[in-house]
Amino acid sequence: MDDYLEVVEELEDRADELESIVFRADQDPAAGPSKQLEILRIRRDAVQLRRHAVPMRQLIDRLADDSELVTPPLVPYLRDVTDHLLRSIELTDGVREILTTVVDIRTTSSRRISAIQ
Repeated sequence: MDDYLEVVEELEDRADELESIVFRADQDPAAGPSKQLEILRIRRDAVQLRRHAVPMRQLIDRLADDSELVTPPLVPYLRDVTDHLLRSIELTDGVREILTTVVDIRTTSSRRISAIQ
């Protein structure tokens, strides 16, 4: 689960970098289609991470609620794993929101530039 947090941090860094580039996009013509593909790649990675994390959380919840395998000494460990999963899911959702905003900004900027020309 700790690895999930590292992956999410990597996605956040990439999304933040793209956000900075998009704000400079009016002056930087190189921030065009290749950056759009990068936005889509990061978004796809975030969606895939979330698709893996959500079922794991459900599995852990079922284990904690319905399994005789989980003894009282294990409960704090399961709670820790659940906390990490929830954090990963929340951060992944944040990355997706950043990327949605970046796409919106790019679209708005492109329309504005087209209207000026």
